[in-house]
Amino acid sequence: MSSHSPSGGTGLLAVLAAATIFVVILEAAFLAAPTAWMAGSVLVIVVIAAIAVVGAVMRVIDHGSVLARPPRPAAPELEREPEVRPVHRPVLGH
Repeated sequence: MSSHSPSGGTGLLAVLAAATIFVVILEAAFLAAPTAWMAGSVLVIVVIAAIAVVGAVMRVIDHGSVLARPPRPAAPELEREPEVRPVHRPVLGH
């Protein structure tokens, strides 16, 4: 049995693979038909893909998974007022 915690790398691997494949396809399209507007578009999309990969890595580091949500803080318990119970006294004299 190992004592290390899982890295949550399956989601990160999917993000890295998808970003790499997308950028390679985009660059191939640019090489096939280079235009001025496409050059700027390719650069912007590559920067967006890099930001997405960095964000995925940060989530894996912080939360252990790409899709994990941070735990919600526990709701504070409301302080209850003590219950006032009636005093039970036996009835005498019947």
